[in-house]
Amino acid sequence: MKLIYVILVLALLGGCASTNPVLTSTTETELHANTASANENDPEVSTINNYFGHYVGFSPTDQSPTRIGEMQITLDSDYLVIKFATGLEVLEGKVATSKLRQLSLAEVSNEFEAESQQPRNIDGFQVMSAHHEDLSGIILLFWRTVTDHDARLIVLLGQMSQILGHTMLYDEKQVEEGMFTLITDHLDENFGEFTFPRISYDGKLRPE
Repeated sequence: MKLIYVILVLALLGGCASTNPVLTSTTETELHANTASANENDPEVSTINNYFGHYVGFSPTDQSPTRIGEMQITLDSDYLVIKFATGLEVLEGKVATSKLRQLSLAEVSNEFEAESQQPRNIDGFQVMSAHHEDLSGIILLFWRTVTDHDARLIVLLGQMSQILGHTMLYDEKQVEEGMFTLITDHLDENFGEFTFPRISYDGKLRPE
């Protein structure tokens, strides 16, 4: 298979099995208790505040010749906002940041093969509930430190989406350093112009 995306995902995730993509949600009353236990299990754990910012990357779609579309995520103290170019339109979802439950080290580890050491470098958060039902249950995995071409953020959207591939995004610093452009240039070199749907194209493959 020629897809640069597939090669990059395999290199990025290494041991990610994603056999249990959506963990069991908890009630809001359990949020603080679970966050505390996450901190006790892993003293290096960071809160969601450490990851406020804008992220750009790719997510699977079957309406694209390269099987990916552009995704953007904005996270601040008020909201998590997700925009995704599907090839047909831009899907947008929004949920209050207070609805993100911090995962324990054990819960993060559930998303990886048993021998993987990656969970110890990850802070995980799950959307507990959302008016936008497609956002409920999704998991955000933030890498505390990244090297080479690693993505800062991997999003687990559920089994159906992950059959096509993983959702990976780069933070603002990585984008400024040209990581997103490097990947898009590789796609252009291998597949020609207009290789994946863009948000700036109203979610379509080409501008109209």
